[in-house]
Amino acid sequence: MNLPTALKWNPQPDGPVGEPEGHITHPDNFLNHPSLVMVAKEGMKFLVQAYPGHMWAIQINQRGRMFNIFNHCFHDIWGYTIRADEVEHDITRRRFITAGGELLERFGHPRGHFDVDLWAAMRKDAKGNCLPILSDLEHAAARKVLKKRALDEKIDRAMREGCFIVDAQGRTLVNVN
Repeated sequence: MNLPTALKWNPQPDGPVGEPEGHITHPDNFLNHPSLVMVAKEGMKFLVQAYPGHMWAIQINQRGRMFNIFNHCFHDIWGYTIRADEVEHDITRRRFITAGGELLERFGHPRGHFDVDLWAAMRKDAKGNCLPILSDLEHAAARKVLKKRALDEKIDRAMREGCFIVDAQGRTLVNVN
């Protein structure tokens, strides 16, 4: 397959704001090791299954043997980096799911499907990127709020479905499994 010269890989250095080095229009122009590409594809599959509705991206850094995970719903630059040796020999690719969940929590979004209303209420910068939680203390507080919100949702669902009882002291006991 012959492609026009303008569409082929253009190996120029990054510009001042980190523009991509070129466009890949043919698999032969992809310059990463095939095993890293396979791991990234599987990681993407697990991310999309675990957290549907999000715009995930995995960037392969072959020289550093790293995977950079981004969620373009929230930010174009801030992401999560994991080493290739952490996931190469793990067939469950569990580290990708953990990294995706941590990234969601850093932006104040609960783990799970994408919530448009919550996204619309998030603080954003001038470019429209959501502002991440950088402080560990603030992150711990946000995680506590997210866990409480998830538990409240489970309790509400259990009460709607009638999976609760009231004991002799007037306490409501809910089965949230």
